[in-house]
Amino acid sequence: MLSIIVPVFNERGTVKLVVERLCALALEKEIVVVDDGSSDGSRELLKAEIEGRPGVTVVYSAHAGKGAAVRRGIAAARGELVIVHDADLELEPADVLRVTAPLREGRAEIAFGSRFLEAAPRVFSPHYWANRALTGLANALFGSRLTDVACCYKCCRKDLLESLRLESEGFELDCELAAKLLRLGKAPLEVPVSYRPRSNKEGKKIGWLDGVEAAAALLTWRFVRIERDAERR
Repeated sequence: MLSIIVPVFNERGTVKLVVERLCALALEKEIVVVDDGSSDGSRELLKAEIEGRPGVTVVYSAHAGKGAAVRRGIAAARGELVIVHDADLELEPADVLRVTAPLREGRAEIAFGSRFLEAAPRVFSPHYWANRALTGLANALFGSRLTDVACCYKCCRKDLLESLRLESEGFELDCELAAKLLRLGKAPLEVPVSYRPRSNKEGKKIGWLDGVEAAAALLTWRFVRIERDAERR
């Protein structure tokens, strides 16, 4: 079974549609929605219209960041496979089928979604160039050939995710997860996905500081934490 984790923070306008489209996917699944202390009415919407639906679990928490919400979702997940889907509709829920297919069919152990394998990028977008810089840094540090290290679509087994002992509280979780997998020598299969980026006016929440923290996560998990991880093992 696949567990689809949907972290939510102030996405009242899109979260219901995201959950409905995920529910419509033709595969064995559960959807774990984690409300990260929303204050725009998202929590009330979840309680009124999402909570109690078959195959959907809703978890509520105080605001702590996307990474913290994803970690709560992983803890609550019951499926053998796990993938994250953001609640903002920048990504198309139907692409969950594309990203998870290599694992469901036994063709890969890990799959990442990539927004840049097929789609034409917004070359003047600072978010695009920030992601290219992060991806380049990850490739330089780990000898990988990724095209999109920051995409939220990262699918692998739940037991593997739990063994990584993820710690990030914010958006840098994607880079921590990728770094730890790459350090283990696990090269993900990248799958092209569709992408409709929002502007800041439309509600995009990632800023320049998040990019700095993501870069720090890549550097941290490449160098600083090696000795501590060895002690844990």
